Amino acid sequence: MNSHNTVVTAQCCDYSAKPLREAMDGLLAKLGGIEAFVKPGQSVLIKPNMLTDRTPAEAVTTHPEVARTLIHMLKHAGVKPFVADSPAILIASGLCMGGIIYFGAE
Repeated sequence: MNSHNTVVTAQCCDYSAKPLREAMDGLLAKLGGIEAFVKPGQSVLIKPNMLTDRTPAEAVTTHPEVARTLIHMLKHAGVKPFVADSPAILIASGLCMGGIIYFGAE
């Protein structure tokens, strides 16, 4: 059994589409590309870690632009992404505040 793990990091100056996509592409490239993890036709669950009803600026949960970018990347790879979470509290308002609920149909 292989007992080592690989961790990759990237710096991204903000959450706008182009630098975020470049950073995420770079991270995945270091790990063999998105194709190393998914295959066309697969369904993939994205769990955005919705801990509480906070805005993206508060940096408590996954930034919605990270989830949005990952959804676009998966769709481009021929994958069917789904977004779901099971927070400890009911946070429908948090999904709206964070923007997660709005891009599921994109």
